[in-house]
Amino acid sequence: MPADPDTPVGRRVLSKGRMEGFSDGVFGFAATLLVLDLAVHPPGTPLQQVLRAWPGYLAYVVSFLTIGGTWLLHTALTDQLTQVDQLFLRLNLVALLVVVFLPFPTGLVARALHNTGGERVYVTVYGLTLLAIRLLGAALDAYARHEHLYSRAREGEELHSTQRKFLPVVIGYVIAIGIGLALPALAVALYFGIAVYLVVPFRDAARVLIRRHSSRPLTRAGTGSRPGRRLGDAGGPSPAPALWSSSLGAAGRRAIPPLAGSLAGDLAPARHSRDDLARRRPGSFILLG
Repeated sequence: MPADPDTPVGRRVLSKGRMEGFSDGVFGFAATLLVLDLAVHPPGTPLQQVLRAWPGYLAYVVSFLTIGGTWLLHTALTDQLTQVDQLFLRLNLVALLVVVFLPFPTGLVARALHNTGGERVYVTVYGLTLLAIRLLGAALDAYARHEHLYSRAREGEELHSTQRKFLPVVIGYVIAIGIGLALPALAVALYFGIAVYLVVPFRDAARVLIRRHSSRPLTRAGTGSRPGRRLGDAGGPSPAPALWSSSLGAAGRRAIPPLAGSLAGDLAPARHSRDDLARRRPGSFILLG
């Protein structure tokens, strides 16, 4: 591999392929271990046992989304790497160690929400583990930038998104850990909200919705015309009546009722004379009609 001009002389650089394969396997294994903590316990009917296991479902979703968010960060980070060094590999191993540890406090939280004796301790350990995963992910990113391991030609939007979320997520974890010392159930709910925030791309989703809304064809308000039909198109109502009405003026509109009345008065004698003629000559009604 050709040496990078920014790489210090004498430092050993390695290919990132094997590190990526190993890391993806560890993330998948840690996510799979979360399922092992899902279980139902008697007594009660099967439905009652399934419903009573809701703390396990909640802890599973929070932990899976957290692992998924960390994997998204790790993938965005490694996609921009051109090389790795020995220290980066060891930092990556520490991050993976904490990720694999996450199923253990997940099981503790699932059991603690039913047993209030140690829930404060278990939820606190759980929150500290989530915080450590996020801090180690940020440490990997900071080290890669400091040692110029990133490619200058590629800038990934996914990595920028996770970097923007770093400070709000850390603050949220610290607040949730403090709340967990008094209200453990509320702290778990906050961990769930943070996990959703890590995974869901709200900015991209809003951009797609805005683009979809702006691409809809404009329709004329108050009419049943087809989408995209403009005023005056073929098949649409002509604008001539509206223009004639506007150009007539107030004086012309005031003169219309008297004019109509005078015309009706002129036509009335003709109608009456016609009726008299038909009565006098019944045979001519057909001709006149």
